Amino acid sequence: GDPLVRMPGSEDFLFTQVDPNRVTTEFGSAVAVGDIQCDPNARYDDVVIGQRTENKIFIYFGAAVQSTKPYATDPNAADIVITAPSGTADRIQQFGFAVAVADLNGDGCGEIIVGAPFSDPGGHTDQGLAYVIFGAGQLASGQSFTLAAPPAGVSIVKLTRGVAGKSGDLLGFAVGAGALPPNNTSDYFVVTARGADATAPSARTDAGAAHVVVGSELAAADPNVDFNL
Repeated sequence: GDPLVRMPGSEDFLFTQVDPNRVTTEFGSAVAVGDIQCDPNARYDDVVIGQRTENKIFIYFGAAVQSTKPYATDPNAADIVITAPSGTADRIQQFGFAVAVADLNGDGCGEIIVGAPFSDPGGHTDQGLAYVIFGAGQLASGQSFTLAAPPAGVSIVKLTRGVAGKSGDLLGFAVGAGALPPNNTSDYFVVTARGADATAPSARTDAGAAHVVVGSELAAADPNVDFNL
């Protein structure tokens, strides 16, 4: 075999779940890396892992010394666990299907973008939603919270397609972020709606769409009001 291919079990670190009393699936449905802790020296990035079947994301802080927490075998022991409750009017589903990290407001802290493409806001099946979590340096190890009740100083903005949204849009199917010219003060982010219809130059069903927004625009948004893409 190829000597450059590593054998199973030869990874540097393995995150998994081994508790026989917890039967969950698809831990690792998405992953992103970025500086969420606002490390002034930017030496250690942090890891965000999604588990769409549980409507959760897990945040693991990077550090010079390996943590003694049992999070290698239990995702719920991660430094931070964020859950999207499904029993709301938005019927949030598969939160954690896609994740990305980028500094959207230029404060040196990475924001977390999360897709929940099979959500049913307003009763519109699979219209989809996405969320941006602004930590502002207030995300700390040991926190476990829902989207509806973030810690003090942490704000969460819900992204929708507004009046253009319809069933089957799948907003949040993929998310991404990064620096794009000519803006050099904050990153841009991208949220796709894989099943969105096109209206120009001609009507096309399920043509798909990708919404690209400069982060500073979102940073000024009211977290109590939906941000329509």
